[in-house]
Amino acid sequence: MPNLATLIKQARKNPSVLKSNEFIHARIFSPDSYIMLLEMGPNCNLRCSACCDDCGPDKIGLPSQKIVDRAFADAYRCGIFRVSLTDGEPLREENKGVVKVAAKASSYFEVALVTNGTFANTPEKTLEWFDFLKQNEYNFRISKMRVSAGAMYPTTKHHFENINQAAGQVTEKDAGNFLSYLFLLGQDTKDNQRRLMDLVQSIQKSLGKKRVYTYSEKPEDRWIKVHVSKGKPVNICIGEVEPFGRAANLAHFNKNWPVKKLELEELFFEEYPVTDFSVMFDGGVHFNDNGGIFGRNNVYGNIKEEHLGVILRRMRADTLFQGFKLGCTPLLYYATKQINPNYSVTGRTGWDVLRYILRDKDLLVEVRKYLSHNGVVDTYKKFVASVDLSIGPKI
Repeated sequence: MPNLATLIKQARKNPSVLKSNEFIHARIFSPDSYIMLLEMGPNCNLRCSACCDDCGPDKIGLPSQKIVDRAFADAYRCGIFRVSLTDGEPLREENKGVVKVAAKASSYFEVALVTNGTFANTPEKTLEWFDFLKQNEYNFRISKMRVSAGAMYPTTKHHFENINQAAGQVTEKDAGNFLSYLFLLGQDTKDNQRRLMDLVQSIQKSLGKKRVYTYSEKPEDRWIKVHVSKGKPVNICIGEVEPFGRAANLAHFNKNWPVKKLELEELFFEEYPVTDFSVMFDGGVHFNDNGGIFGRNNVYGNIKEEHLGVILRRMRADTLFQGFKLGCTPLLYYATKQINPNYSVTGRTGWDVLRYILRDKDLLVEVRKYLSHNGVVDTYKKFVASVDLSIGPKI
């Protein structure tokens, strides 16, 4: 039987694959919730316009060392070994204690962190943070660092140079094994291009230039690999800012992503919709749906009161979770329309559909009842039989 990755590739070319029993089986039994996201906010040192989780200096909430330590201990017993520090800025003084807990846990976990890069104001301050993340002179604790960059962030080529130089020094020049960038394109094309070239040149300046960088311009997978003098290339993943979270308020989306009544056929399946789950700063747990911004009203438990394994088992038993895993946003929209044929969402993308459904607690009760009574798989089969797969939904 083909695996899920193979079936997803086939579905891109032939959407009727979405109807097959092989796809349904692979989707249901695919691994899920194997990456734990630890919330480092929502209090943050920046209020970036591209933020999915609406973090910022005006928000209240930071994780405690006790919460983070409990999350790692429970995750270990659940067999979860991939962790990301995100949704807020981990590399600042307020979070130094919890980052230290995470660094110590990296003996047993693959620990990644996502940073906005503003910690790298000076070479000295940058190296101080990198030294803080070291276990000893020869062993780097944190497994991966991803730096968010682009025209919508205040980081400049000076921040990049400080980060690249420190990464090269601490990792003995194999910075590409540890460091990567997420470059989000904003509305100013010229500024984006300049900043992107600044980033490429700063990597080459700090880590050496082995040969010309390579790149991919595929819409679904755009990246630049900067080949440095030693070790693996440093990856720059290029992504578009999309109109959800705080970015939904950006004016330029009025032209590119007009507000309209969203039809079921226009929605897209997420490739792997529930690979992550979030542990919030206060210990609440929910499955991750685009940065967690919709999951705050759907907490399955709190690790201060229950073991993480008990909470995850409850989450996986939820028909809402099962429906989202199998049919993603389109299936939840379909089920909602079966409950109320007049239900519709006006917005820009499928994330607006998910936002409206998941924030309506009364509606969620009805969606869960519908999926439980009719069966998740049977509902999915009726759904894919009811839409024109030649125009959507696709993966």
